[in-house]
Amino acid sequence: RHFSLRHVCVNLLDEDIQSGVHDPVVDARYSLVLFHKYRNSSVTQLRILRDGLHRAPVTPSFSSEKTPVVDGVCVSAAGYRYKRAARNIWRWYVARKKLILSQWQVEEEES
Repeated sequence: RHFSLRHVCVNLLDEDIQSGVHDPVVDARYSLVLFHKYRNSSVTQLRILRDGLHRAPVTPSFSSEKTPVVDGVCVSAAGYRYKRAARNIWRWYVARKKLILSQWQVEEEES
């Protein structure tokens, strides 16, 4: 099992790094904080930490708490209905654009 950065920070650093808007700079900063804190740890100590993360309660993901769509990307199962709606809008836009271009070409040919 892989742990999210938020889950690791909540359980090892007692800080919720994604309490507001997602920020990749904050993610990078806390990744380095974790690296520097545990880089000299032995394999046994790291296994103990990992086991503690397994026993810790599941930390809700950013997408399930805030929004299923971040920057136009569906990041949760609930976001698929938005994805489907976006596809329909995109198809309408492309069809409309083709129609306008074909009308414009006909007008160009006539004149």
